[in-house]
Amino acid sequence: MHVIRNRDLEGKLQWAVAAATLTAVGMWALHLHGGGNGSIDSHTPIILDGGYRGQLWRKPNSTISTKLIISSPFAQCELHEVQHPTKPGVTLSNWMWFDEGDHVNIIVHGQDQRRRPPSWIVFRQSKYAFRSGKAAVAPVGGYINEGETAAVAARREVLEELGLECRQWHAFGEFRTAANRGGGFCHPFVAKQCAPSTKVAVSDDLEGQDRTYLSDAELRARLMDGSFQEIKWTATVALALLLP
Repeated sequence: MHVIRNRDLEGKLQWAVAAATLTAVGMWALHLHGGGNGSIDSHTPIILDGGYRGQLWRKPNSTISTKLIISSPFAQCELHEVQHPTKPGVTLSNWMWFDEGDHVNIIVHGQDQRRRPPSWIVFRQSKYAFRSGKAAVAPVGGYINEGETAAVAARREVLEELGLECRQWHAFGEFRTAANRGGGFCHPFVAKQCAPSTKVAVSDDLEGQDRTYLSDAELRARLMDGSFQEIKWTATVALALLLP
């Protein structure tokens, strides 16, 4: 038996906390160091645990300058000065920007270790950012580790979270999470013909997850009634249902 260790032992929980709180912390830092008047000329950046380790967004012929507000290993808040898209010579200042790691979402169809008939395998779980206290329906998902492609990360996440390997994959591409604020890129996938693997992935996911099995009709119903709650999860499922 070949055992695969999860390489981001603490990362998933920390990513979730960073994503949920960075906006508030960034605004707090701006107020604290700028006296609440929008000026950050004397601001000293806050660096947590060595700072952000992912890629930074700098758009050619658009990003003029950047000023770091706060940085953690999992996300970073900056103020950008950018060229106005339609007015040459006009710049936009104090554009709040958030860099976060690129990530994958995978909606999985197959048969797992419980030997149920092949179906869509999803999770019921809660998230800090949801308005309601009820659990959402969620696909498999996670961050792309350093040195991984999106496809490699997707296969790793399915193996770690479900213990499955899949024969049929469809990648939908790369999508910006928040068009004006960043948030990294999401890579949605659909994986089919999935079955238990002979490999065992040791998952250390600290979030409570209950496996749920849905038919095509049930998946469509959960999509339409808003059960997925998060827009990236919703988009991943909608794209999968558009496939023939």
